[in-house]
Amino acid sequence: MHLFINKYLCIFILFVGNVVFINFLLYKLNHVKISSHAVKLDGISDYFSTSCFMTSDGADVGGRIKKRVSYIRGQCENEAVKDRLQFSQIKNTEWPWIYVSRKHRTLYCQTPKVGSTNWLKVFSVLEGKFNDTENSAQVHNVPLLLLSYLNATEREFVLTNYTKFMVIREPFQRILSAYRDKFLPHAGAGIPMFRNLGKKIAARYREDDAIPRDLKKYNKLAQKITPSFQEFLQYVVDGNNYVIPTHYSEPRHWQRQIDLCYPCRINYDYVIDMKYAEEEANFVLKSAGVPPEIRYPKNLNLPLDEMSKGDIAKRYQALPQQFYSKVNPKIVNDLYHYYKCDYDMFGFPPPPQF
Repeated sequence: MHLFINKYLCIFILFVGNVVFINFLLYKLNHVKISSHAVKLDGISDYFSTSCFMTSDGADVGGRIKKRVSYIRGQCENEAVKDRLQFSQIKNTEWPWIYVSRKHRTLYCQTPKVGSTNWLKVFSVLEGKFNDTENSAQVHNVPLLLLSYLNATEREFVLTNYTKFMVIREPFQRILSAYRDKFLPHAGAGIPMFRNLGKKIAARYREDDAIPRDLKKYNKLAQKITPSFQEFLQYVVDGNNYVIPTHYSEPRHWQRQIDLCYPCRINYDYVIDMKYAEEEANFVLKSAGVPPEIRYPKNLNLPLDEMSKGDIAKRYQALPQQFYSKVNPKIVNDLYHYYKCDYDMFGFPPPPQF
């Protein structure tokens, strides 16, 4: 009898030992795979050409998105508030801008400066407002259905039953895009959209009457109403910046992404990275059952006829270094800490100096 018990006890111990050993090997393999993405970067240009969710061959788009969503859900486990978002419990100005396609049972949460104009084109076509996504210059004037327009019962239904996605972008890239697009003068484009806000920022944060070096290429009027990039970042990280009046839609262009789409309070099925906008967008559209002729627009603003794709990539990777190198390091540090919640939530590696 004792021999019988000892025999099966030994078998049980061997079984448990094998299970522990196999799990240990799997852990080490996963650890090595994850660590392989943590490349030491020497310059900010190289940093903006990497991604923490890049697959080994770049081909498994669905797997990359699934990994990203899984990572975000894991981050949300540490959040204090993660119950379903109730619109009645937040101010109107804090409501997420979530567009609804009833026909295709799809929801898109808009974050400005993350390909949002292209997504408005897509939803305009989905809702029959335009015939294609390439010819829709007035897309911002198209009346589209927002989730906030629905009553509480309808909101709950679509949040539960529709496909939901949001789009994210590396924070330093995003705020630089906002500055260049909304505050800098562009030839043939008229006055900057945020001219009035820019004038107030320049007046408050310019230390003296000397025009910053990077603004001297503009005329005297533009110099006075255009904040330098450093002045703009000073405004963003200033805890007292509320003294400058704004329309609530303006700060959305640099507000933290977690505060715009509530990724821990809305259970998104897909999270697209702007770095892979076209391929990931088309994957999500196909997964949502959208007809194959409706696709995410190609970026027609780039001079593809004059520059190779490699040259364009190098040009846009060099932009951050061109702008951030002229900013006081303390302000850059404050900016990183302002966006740290986004870096942590979405798995973006921090800029190299951090």
